[in-house]
Amino acid sequence: MAGGERSYYDVLGVAADARQEDIKRAYRALAKAYHPDVNREPGADVRFKEINEANQVLSSPRKRARYDRDVLRAAMHREHEQEKSASGMQSGGKRSRVAWCRARTA
Repeated sequence: MAGGERSYYDVLGVAADARQEDIKRAYRALAKAYHPDVNREPGADVRFKEINEANQVLSSPRKRARYDRDVLRAAMHREHEQEKSASGMQSGGKRSRVAWCRARTA
């Protein structure tokens, strides 16, 4: 993820292809460890909120599919921008985004 952000999969410590049972198990273990009533360390409350947010998205098949699609799209866009800047191509470069995406999937 950009800017030091971690993916929801990283927050829960599961693989991107994790089963719902694995996500649930990871969530329960982390929520128990970082719950504000149990963990009084500085930052534990922020971590607990991250864990809950990740679980809200990854435990719903519809939200998870949308998240995966959006994360993939953002990653492809970042990679495209990096390639453009490395090749000296500007925003109005000769190669369109559609052409770039087609080349990436070919």
